[in-house]
Amino acid sequence: MYLWLKKYRPEFIPENTPETRRILEMGREVDLLSRQLFSGGIEAEGFNQDGWRNTKKLIDDGAKIIFQPTVVAGALTCRADILIKNRSGGWDMHEVKMATQVKDDYYFDTAFQYTCFKRAGIKISRVNLIHINNKYVRRGEINPQKLFVSEDITDEAREKIAEVEELIGKVFAMLKQKDSPDVELLKSCPNPKKCEYTGYYCE
Repeated sequence: MYLWLKKYRPEFIPENTPETRRILEMGREVDLLSRQLFSGGIEAEGFNQDGWRNTKKLIDDGAKIIFQPTVVAGALTCRADILIKNRSGGWDMHEVKMATQVKDDYYFDTAFQYTCFKRAGIKISRVNLIHINNKYVRRGEINPQKLFVSEDITDEAREKIAEVEELIGKVFAMLKQKDSPDVELLKSCPNPKKCEYTGYYCE
């Protein structure tokens, strides 16, 4: 829904609320803390084509740990949190979340990233989900090694790839139609009664 509105009716995309901004800021803090788990990493600055160009340069220059790597593969673009070169010559992708456990949605997120990187020619060998350890008790300075838990979700992410590929096709088809796909848009809201895009529906 967001993509269709951004392309055809950007005026109906809601602005970030104070709560949304607070959550985004917390996410940035968690992201920066997670980087302390991997020393010697380099950030691939920029978004979309700029980010992809900088990511490719870091890879060509022999970087082993890349923060915020971006790829562009045709009409697809995505950004991962952490990419680490492994001994087999491929890359391990680490996705960082503020949650305290793995959620089903994360399998789709990482499957999409896996698909983007594969189409861009970057071999992803393993997918890890890094999340908050809810048993950690802070004493003094934050200890990232104890704050975070890493779980291998490679198999779960790969199981979603076929479904993600199908969804990608549907999204591109929807973006080609200028007439509002109202039913599909409404279905994309987790709770239609409290949909953040009600401004569009109440036009």
